[in-house]
Amino acid sequence: MERSVRCSEESQVCIITRTKWHPYKVYKKCPKIFKHLWRLLKVVWRKGKRPSCWQKAEGCFIPKEEKLEDITQFRTISLLNVEGKIFFSFMARRMTSYMTNINYVDTSVQKGGIPGFVGCIEHTSIISQLIQEAKVNKKDLTIIWPMPMISRSLMLYEITLTTVEKLERSINRHLRKWLGVPPSFTTVGLYSWTAKLQLPLTSLVEEFKVSKSRLVDDTERI
Repeated sequence: MERSVRCSEESQVCIITRTKWHPYKVYKKCPKIFKHLWRLLKVVWRKGKRPSCWQKAEGCFIPKEEKLEDITQFRTISLLNVEGKIFFSFMARRMTSYMTNINYVDTSVQKGGIPGFVGCIEHTSIISQLIQEAKVNKKDLTIIWPMPMISRSLMLYEITLTTVEKLERSINRHLRKWLGVPPSFTTVGLYSWTAKLQLPLTSLVEEFKVSKSRLVDDTERI
């Protein structure tokens, strides 16, 4: 846990000057408060219930240019609860360690977020090269996602949304059992593509809803 606090502070993820939450430095410099936090996190782990404050974020506007005249010249960032970020940071670190030890992650394909591998530059260069080749040869880039293909099959046979939700709950149950994650770890962590540990998973229900809404929209236009 001390390592999680130290790494989080060093990565400059806590821009907390305008928020009412405690910065990482409080837990790093105050051992008694740090021990109290550790006891609270153990209670959260045991009960499997997330505090409501962990589900809230405060938005801040960061200027992108020097001369500011319009709201479009700002970009927004969301400041999350520090205690929740500490809790999920060492959970993500344990999951990363476990999945790398059993060689589940193919480092030749996925390098981002894996300790000891710097893959962001390599991935960016590969994507840039593919885009450049497509421009020169005047070709289209095609990305094939398996989840939309499943959604189309479900819509073809007119499967109800409740059945799809039951299917996803069954998948989540087996995923949690296989990964060994607690009940407090939400589906946001399982299907997040912006987290440090990126699993090759997407939410079947969300893909189904998007495909269904597009189908209804196309039908109304016709």
